Amino acid sequence: MALSQFAAHALVGSYLKGRQLPDALLTSILDAVEVRLKDGKVPVLDDSLRELIDSEATDPEAPQLANTRTH
Repeated sequence: MALSQFAAHALVGSYLKGRQLPDALLTSILDAVEVRLKDGKVPVLDDSLRELIDSEATDPEAPQLANTRTH
């Protein structure tokens, strides 16, 4: 993995804070962030990218706990 790809993953992952995006959208956002990093554009996560992430991100599903009650 190239350093720019690693940095893009780190930035987007940090912004998501555990939320999830559909795979195709995540790939597109990572590509856009990587290009912005390589081109030296700031902010890397601009308003439009943050708004897109916030509108599409979902909270991770809570793990299902097994029913451990006994009668």
